[in-house]
Amino acid sequence: MGEVFTKRMGGPEVLPWQVQALGDWLDAQPALPRSVPKDPQAVERGRVLYNDNTVACASCHGGPHLTNNGQHDVGTGQAFQVPSLIGLASRAPFMHNGCAATLRDRFDPA
Repeated sequence: MGEVFTKRMGGPEVLPWQVQALGDWLDAQPALPRSVPKDPQAVERGRVLYNDNTVACASCHGGPHLTNNGQHDVGTGQAFQVPSLIGLASRAPFMHNGCAATLRDRFDPA
């Protein structure tokens, strides 16, 4: 909150108790219901890739919250916090700079 709200957006300094209160509120929000996949085979292919040690998605996006909360440079020259993948589909645009409007745009090799 200090980086985004205060520095980037010009908001007032956020006190530790306010950060904690907001975090508690966010954590209390119910998860969105899962949608039924259109292509279960694609889901399984994705699951295999996600867990593949060569691709290594789960090395950063693992655990119960699907993040290690680390910061990594993913080729931009700047480290970014590893986001949770929970509810990912409802958080477009994607990537650190919003360059992918859809998940297909993010992962399409073309």
